[in-house]
Amino acid sequence: MRDNYYFERVRRNAGVEEFCEIIKTKKMKPLFDTTRKKIGIILLTLTLISDITFLLKGDKVFSNNSNQTQVLYYIIGFNLTLQTLIFVHIAFPSFIQENKNWLKENKVSFFIYSALVAGCFLLFIDYKSKNLESYEFWNNVLVEAHGMFFDIILFGIILTIYERFNDRYNEIRRLSDEIDDFRYWKSDEAKFRIRGNLYRLNKARVTNLDLAFIDLSKIELRKINLSKATCCETDFSNSNMENSEFSNIECSLTKFNGKDTCLLNANFKNSTFQNTEFIEAYLVNADFTEAHLSNINFGKANLRGVNFQNVYLYKPNFEGAEVSSDFFEKNPLWNINGYSIREDYRIVKIPESGQADNFRYFLKKAT
Repeated sequence: MRDNYYFERVRRNAGVEEFCEIIKTKKMKPLFDTTRKKIGIILLTLTLISDITFLLKGDKVFSNNSNQTQVLYYIIGFNLTLQTLIFVHIAFPSFIQENKNWLKENKVSFFIYSALVAGCFLLFIDYKSKNLESYEFWNNVLVEAHGMFFDIILFGIILTIYERFNDRYNEIRRLSDEIDDFRYWKSDEAKFRIRGNLYRLNKARVTNLDLAFIDLSKIELRKINLSKATCCETDFSNSNMENSEFSNIECSLTKFNGKDTCLLNANFKNSTFQNTEFIEAYLVNADFTEAHLSNINFGKANLRGVNFQNVYLYKPNFEGAEVSSDFFEKNPLWNINGYSIREDYRIVKIPESGQADNFRYFLKKAT
């Protein structure tokens, strides 16, 4: 009612040209959409009626009469015309507008559905042709239907799969090139651009990245996946990397320093660290199973709940590191190779401030 009142008021107060311009605006779009849907339903109904009539009666009524065969062609032409009107002028634009994101992201699924529909149509024609082998029209339709089916498979599904893989490769290459462009740039803008590219590459299931000489300090990297990555003089200091994946990573001269460096539940399985620092880092429940740790510095780090199962250690520094009360009891079970923590360090028990019954445990070098 409000729209009708508005247009009536405009029609009375404005000239014909202005009124026509207003009709072309988005104000009239809902009316046009409603009319389009009504026309689409009517045409679709007529098309379905003609389809059903043709499928049920066509082969019996028109097979032996040349005049009626010509009528059959008229019906088929009328049917195809109605379908074209529906999908080209009415249904197809609305479908594209409402499902454009789905079509962009699921091209393969779209063509698979199309192939299934074409396959069902093809089976129906094959079935009909068995009883109408002398009927030239069905034989021609059968040939065209098989060609259409293979066109959908070849140009639809196979080429779309190739296009998707090609687009994925180009996107990965572009993101990797951007990381290279910002590699030596020490600024907040470079950090956040690299961070965004890392998460996009993670979505593409790419983790074996070259992160040498990159500054990723003081940013959020929660749940980042850097497995099989390579880090050389990379700086992760004071960054939040909670629940992150670092398995099979290779690090040298890399820094994870700072009280704000959070590596809670981080996974370092089968990783290799050389001359790497975790000074004051929060490593609670981190997993270093079967890692190779050479000249690593855990000074004043929080190592409560850390797993060193089958770790190889060479010249580590645990001075001032906070550990669990049963750290030395777990040590023999871990089967640590190359170095004995128990021989060079002892546990110092310090009461928490204001809580005499609660203690914290730190490693100190044995004198």
